[in-house]
Amino acid sequence: MKHLLLLFSCAICLQSCIRWNDDDEIIAESNYEAITQSRDIFENSITLESSKPINTAGKIYVKDNYIFINEVKEGFHVFNNINPEEPEAISFISVPSATDLAIRDNIIYVHHFVDLVAIMI
Repeated sequence: MKHLLLLFSCAICLQSCIRWNDDDEIIAESNYEAITQSRDIFENSITLESSKPINTAGKIYVKDNYIFINEVKEGFHVFNNINPEEPEAISFISVPSATDLAIRDNIIYVHHFVDLVAIMI
């Protein structure tokens, strides 16, 4: 019985090595369409704007006396948090498709589409 089980297991393993005729004929259809833009437009899409109301809040990041709140896929709201009872809206960093940020040594690193953007505070 053990020999039969071993033979059957080997047959199953070797079957995966057989190349069938229609393996190369796999056609993948997609309903997605690529969205492209020039590098200049991509790089100039990051702007510093005046503060605005939060519509869809995402992640929150706190650094020293500042609070950064992600506006989902639009950018980050910057608040002065010296008085935690009344944080003051300072500005909005517009970064299209921004999902996350990190801060180290007064440099903000933002995930922007497929790039990592560094912004000096």
